[in-house]
Amino acid sequence: MAFDLVIGQEGPKRVLERALQRGRLAHAYLFLGPDGVGKEAMALALAQAILCHTPGAWGCGTCPNCRKVATLNHVDVRFVFPAPPKLDVDREREILDSVAREPYARLRPWANPVIPIERIRALRYDSSMKSFEGRGRVVIIAEAEAMRAEAANALLKLLEEPPPATTFILTTTMVQALLPTIVSRCQLVRFSLLTPQQIQAALVERRQVPVEQARLIAGMACGSYRKAIEWLDQDLNRRRDEAIELLRVAIRADHDHVLQAEQLRQLGDKALVKEYLRVLLGVFHDALVLTTLEQDPQAAGLLVNFDRLDWLKKFVGAFEHIDFDAATGAIEEAMARIDRNLELSLVLIVLFQHLRSALRRKRNV
Repeated sequence: MAFDLVIGQEGPKRVLERALQRGRLAHAYLFLGPDGVGKEAMALALAQAILCHTPGAWGCGTCPNCRKVATLNHVDVRFVFPAPPKLDVDREREILDSVAREPYARLRPWANPVIPIERIRALRYDSSMKSFEGRGRVVIIAEAEAMRAEAANALLKLLEEPPPATTFILTTTMVQALLPTIVSRCQLVRFSLLTPQQIQAALVERRQVPVEQARLIAGMACGSYRKAIEWLDQDLNRRRDEAIELLRVAIRADHDHVLQAEQLRQLGDKALVKEYLRVLLGVFHDALVLTTLEQDPQAAGLLVNFDRLDWLKKFVGAFEHIDFDAATGAIEEAMARIDRNLELSLVLIVLFQHLRSALRRKRNV
């Protein structure tokens, strides 16, 4: 994937382009940013630029080296990702092929996988050998925060005494989960959320998604192209209906909170619950737009759920006051708590109570 195929992220592109043009690449980079915004795509693009046969700042995307990097078949490129300690070769190839097909949507078939020390030891062994093609080596460690302590310490030794002509690229969403000594030895490159317009354009151009559907998905993707791709395989209307029903439960009595939370806990699908919560963020976004731009004809153009304008107006009109800051903060905190594997039913009960407090109904409605 050449740099121009990375969606958005103009800031990181400028940083890396400048380093390539000056021939002053750092020996280690840490790509920090939300999930699904292009960190792994950029890592592949940088690997191409480093190993490309064609002179110039960018990877040409067509020479043998660029093609081998793009398919993760280059002998001087290692791509490490969280996985079970005993990962067979066929399974590893399946994951690498998923990256090659779509760097924004690497397969993640395991719950809470880690990067074990054996994978880092293998990197140390590889690094002790010369580059096979003489243009250096690139090591990409995706989701570096998944390294166990012993793996992180082993990597730290590699970064402290970097092998010659080797570039390390770590990606993470949680810099605080890494050893500070690892962070300090890497050049930090920050990635931002993608705009709905960038996601919509990518869906239309790369996936031939109809414009209106792409706009709807882009609005619900929360800045993540990976999330947008996942939405393509789902029944959006059904998910939205289910999420709205969840919001209705939150408005009702505490007794209903407990029962609904328990049902979702028994379902055991945390990813599904997080999808509901992302939908609710979109609902509150739209409610805020309608409340703020009540009479502005441009308001409809800013809505995520633009196809449900009538329902949104009824929702906004049903409440005397909506504390948007409290509501969205509670949803985001609930998502973070789910990521931290806290008890799901407890997380949801607390969320429902916060949402109920944030929504003050009008009398007689």
